[in-house]
Amino acid sequence: MYETLSIKGLHIPVIFITGLPGEPPPISAQAVEPIAFFPKPFPCAPLIACINSVLDNQADTFRA
Repeated sequence: MYETLSIKGLHIPVIFITGLPGEPPPISAQAVEPIAFFPKPFPCAPLIACINSVLDNQADTFRA
């Protein structure tokens, strides 16, 4: 789905969360160019900060 949206010029921010701690992201995940990559377990604060940052950036884009 991500590829189809990208072809149409729609950029959807992606945050990956994986259950494989210490593993590098798979090639398919890297190809999407995620905003962030969180291996479990992780504290909630960085994820919430990342989501807020994405939402703030999206709001700025729509205001412009």
